[in-house]
Amino acid sequence: MNDIPRGVGFAVLAEWRAVANRLATVGPAEAHRALNLPASYRERLDAEIAAHREDIAQLLRTLADECERFYQESEWICVLGM
Repeated sequence: MNDIPRGVGFAVLAEWRAVANRLATVGPAEAHRALNLPASYRERLDAEIAAHREDIAQLLRTLADECERFYQESEWICVLGM
């Protein structure tokens, strides 16, 4: 588990929103960099990312909005990793 304090969290949320805003206009290589995907996913996901750009962007926006709401009530978010 990792605690993400508000200051760090807001930087992450800003990055998610920035990626969401530019996802529709970037090529596959830039989309992979923006989404921070490992090289092993690149060939398999090009078509999926292209087909679902707006869905991915909306997911990032919604996630950022919900995390921001949580930060209004708490100083940190705890993320359970695998």
